[in-house]
Amino acid sequence: MIRWLLCLTVLGVLMPRLAEAQEVHFLIAPDTVAAKQCETEAGKDAWWNALPEPTRRDAGFQAEGLGIAPEQHRQALIVEHCTLARDGLVDTYSQTQGLAGWGEWWCKASWNDKCLSKEVVTAPEGSQICRVIYSISKDRGDNRFLTEASAYLQDGPGKTRRFRTLTMTLDARGKGSLFNQESAHFRLTNVLVTMVPEYWSDAARRKNGCLIPAAPPVPLPPQPSPGPLPQPIPATFSQSTTDGGHSYRFGFANSGSVPTTMGYEVYMFDASGERLWGTGSVTIAPNTTWASDGFHNWNAVSWRTRFFMITN
Repeated sequence: MIRWLLCLTVLGVLMPRLAEAQEVHFLIAPDTVAAKQCETEAGKDAWWNALPEPTRRDAGFQAEGLGIAPEQHRQALIVEHCTLARDGLVDTYSQTQGLAGWGEWWCKASWNDKCLSKEVVTAPEGSQICRVIYSISKDRGDNRFLTEASAYLQDGPGKTRRFRTLTMTLDARGKGSLFNQESAHFRLTNVLVTMVPEYWSDAARRKNGCLIPAAPPVPLPPQPSPGPLPQPIPATFSQSTTDGGHSYRFGFANSGSVPTTMGYEVYMFDASGERLWGTGSVTIAPNTTWASDGFHNWNAVSWRTRFFMITN
C-alpha cells in the first residue's frame, strides 16, 4: 500500500545569471518560533529531543556511514536546523540546485508480507544528482531505504563518479513469525532529491554534501587463455648389465613438463627359465631422470623389465 500526499517536482538546471532584480522565493520559509528556540542550548536540546525516535536513530546510522562521532553529527544537524529556521532556504531562480521532492512516502505490509515501492529521479541534461534528504516518521517492522546510482557521466582518471539517475526503494517487511506477528509500516517525510550543475567540482560537491559513490574497481587486463593443461607423457626407458650379465640396473627419464608415474616388473633369466625378480612404481619430476637400485644374481643369464605409465 503506497500513498503520496504531495508530489513536488522542480526539474531543470537553474544556471547562474547576471545580477538582476528577481523575485525572492523560499523553498523553506524562515520559522521565527524555531529561531527563537535556537537562541539557547536548552532550546536546541528541546528541539532535538522532540524529534521522533526513528529520526534520531536514523541520524546515528548517518553518522556511522559518514565515519564521524554521533554527537558531532547531532550538533551539525542542530546547526542546519537553526540556520534554516533563521534564514530559510531561498530560491532566487539564480541558484544552481534543482530538486524533486515528496511530502510523504510510505509502505505498509502485513506480518507475513512485504511492500516494495520504487521511485527513479533523473536529472535533466547538464546537471547531476547531488543528494537525497529525508526524515523517518514511522519505522515498524523490518525496513530499509535503499538508493542506487546509475547513468554515470564520463570522467577522467582521478575524478569522482558523477551520476544523473538515482533509484530509491522503500522496503517494508512484516516480522514473518507466528510468534511475532508485527506488521510493517515505514514512512518517510520531506523527501528531497537535490541536483547541481554537471560541471561542479569535487570540492563543491563535497561542500554541499553530495553523494559520491566509490569508484568501480579497475578491471584486470584480459588474460590469455591458458589452453588445455599439460598432460604427463611416458618416460624414456634405459638399462644396463655388468658382471657378465649377473648385475642389472635400469632407469627412466621424464622429458615432459609435468610429473609422470611409471610402473615396472623386473624379470631374471637363469638356466631354469624366467622368474619375476621385483616390482614397483616411481614418480619422476619433469626434466629429471631416475635410476633403480642394482639387481644381482650369480646364476642370472639376462634380465628384462616390463614398464608402463600409470594414469589416474
